[in-house]
Amino acid sequence: MAQVHANHIASGQGGGTPQAGNHWAVEIDGLGAGGGEVIVLALDSSNAPQETQEELEMKYGNETRYYAGGVTFETMSLTVRDFIDLDVAAVLEDWRNQAYDPNSGEVGYPSEYKKTAHFILLDSKGKETRRWELQGLWCTSLNRGAVSMDDANAVKIEATLRYDKMLRPS
Repeated sequence: MAQVHANHIASGQGGGTPQAGNHWAVEIDGLGAGGGEVIVLALDSSNAPQETQEELEMKYGNETRYYAGGVTFETMSLTVRDFIDLDVAAVLEDWRNQAYDPNSGEVGYPSEYKKTAHFILLDSKGKETRRWELQGLWCTSLNRGAVSMDDANAVKIEATLRYDKMLRPS
């Protein structure tokens, strides 16, 4: 029978340390001079990478069997704080404009706007605990935030990100 107590969680003997939700980073390669570092400094919130596998079914007689189909990687929401002196908005807008340039109306090539990123979880000492590589990442939408005369908090920019594949390097 399983033990029903919490002696193993965050004990002095080690083990059972919870992964804190505020120890994480997203590193996006190829955002221009210093662009990736600007995003890391401005991080506010995100959902972790998510995948869904299609369930296929096969009928045989009076029974049904299920088996695995294709995999879909869900979109990822990334919220960053806007800073005047780091110009977070410009970094994201420049990336977004690689997929669609509003000045010319041109749609870019995937090789121009798709990036590689890493979603990283850290422990309380800043040591990496988990890492996922997101391949073919691009910004599908950009919400430049809400402003109000009644709110002095930082403007938050929301980006919806789509990626082709997720790997957990060993």
